[in-house]
Amino acid sequence: MNYKTLLESLETILKTGKFSDVIFRVGIEEEEFHGHKLILSMNSMYWKRMFYGASWKEVSGKKIAEIYVPNISPEIFQIILTYVYTHKINMDSFEQAIAVLEAADFLLISDLKEECSQIFSNSLNQENCFSLLSISLTYNIDSLKKKIFKFIEFEKDIFLKNDALLGLSPLVVQTVLHLENLLVPEIQLFRVFLFWWINFSEKSDLKLNQFIESFQFNIMNVNELKEVQRSNIVSEFLIKKLEEDFLNDSKKKLWENKSRRTSKIIPMEEIKVLVLAADDRQSFRNDVFESVKSQGITEAKLIDARTELPTLEEMMEYQVIFTYSRFSQYQNPELLGNLLSEYVEKGGNLVICCRNSLRTDDSYYIKGKILTNDTLPLTTGTNITFSPGKLAQKNLDHPLLQNVKTFDGGSGSYRVKVSVTQNSKCVAFWNDNLPMIAYKRKFPHFGMIVALNLFPVSDAIGTTCWRRNTDGNIIISNAVYFAVNAFYLSQDDF
Repeated sequence: MNYKTLLESLETILKTGKFSDVIFRVGIEEEEFHGHKLILSMNSMYWKRMFYGASWKEVSGKKIAEIYVPNISPEIFQIILTYVYTHKINMDSFEQAIAVLEAADFLLISDLKEECSQIFSNSLNQENCFSLLSISLTYNIDSLKKKIFKFIEFEKDIFLKNDALLGLSPLVVQTVLHLENLLVPEIQLFRVFLFWWINFSEKSDLKLNQFIESFQFNIMNVNELKEVQRSNIVSEFLIKKLEEDFLNDSKKKLWENKSRRTSKIIPMEEIKVLVLAADDRQSFRNDVFESVKSQGITEAKLIDARTELPTLEEMMEYQVIFTYSRFSQYQNPELLGNLLSEYVEKGGNLVICCRNSLRTDDSYYIKGKILTNDTLPLTTGTNITFSPGKLAQKNLDHPLLQNVKTFDGGSGSYRVKVSVTQNSKCVAFWNDNLPMIAYKRKFPHFGMIVALNLFPVSDAIGTTCWRRNTDGNIIISNAVYFAVNAFYLSQDDF
């Protein structure tokens, strides 16, 4: 008997009550439902324990367990029994899903809780996110909770109104205030909390400090701190100490309108980058190295990858690796591809460039797992285009193109005929519609990979290469910066 036939048979005995050895009397009216101890026990630890102490009655010569269920409505109980026997779930409303979840939690049916969680996840929006967070906390549904956290962290508009938290429980408010990656400016988060605190009627059982300690006052500016002080709920000592810290901070201009997420951005001067260049011309390698550093990176190392490869341990000392090749083979292409794959899986970030790194019709490209585990944002290609080209279509608002006005690839404009891989995002194209800049993070715990389908050497060294009077150095430097800070810069669901 196959699985489908088995479920159909179970549905039949549920409808007919055939071979039942349990009678449920459900709701206030004690509506009668029939069930089977073996099937019910396999799906619910609650029922499994209950049947050991159930009362019995004699029906047609056999013992039947009789169970009273006054706290669940017949409508909801029917949905639960149908799911237990057939794994089919049919709910008509959001409210019904909440009732099923409550019953599934009471009956210890974890699979059904997850089904309800999926329904809630699919309906998540700005209007219901906080009520769903309350549900996820009440019923301890981690998968739903994580999705809501990520939603709230990205949807800064839900905090635009000061009454955003009004009516929520202290547990939900405290949970929201503890989120580490909110995009909303900290002062607005404080305003929303203050409105909730003033209007919450049961303060006697609450300790204000439990909430105040959640705020990151150190990312507010002086005027914002004064606004906090005027609220009279934060100690004057703390405000004065923060003001002194602010005035003594050489980076205080960076504090303007900071959110928790943007406050975690690693500035250019603190990024550590390793450049692996398989290029037989030192002048070319140096030109690319200078472009990588051009926007403020100071901690960088250049390795001639034709003769030397770092170990994984050495790679992990850097937040991002930038690599390209030009008519020169990496010392060990297979080993490098495996190392880079493991580096990314451990959270390291990668920027990969053509001319030859993405091209597989010669011996100069990276091999190994980095090409075979669906990690790269662009496919590899077997043809390279040598013809004048420029940046055409682009997403001007994307961090990868910040301050990029023009890009001219020069008379060569070397680019590979590639396409964007599944679940990757492309933010810029050449004027012949070939992808120019794309990125991908395969799993949330993986590092970010940015692919630049352009040759990174400029016409300061190579006469057919990208024009220095355009923004190639900014594109290269942005790629490094974005790879490291993507989670804090992008609205993508990583």
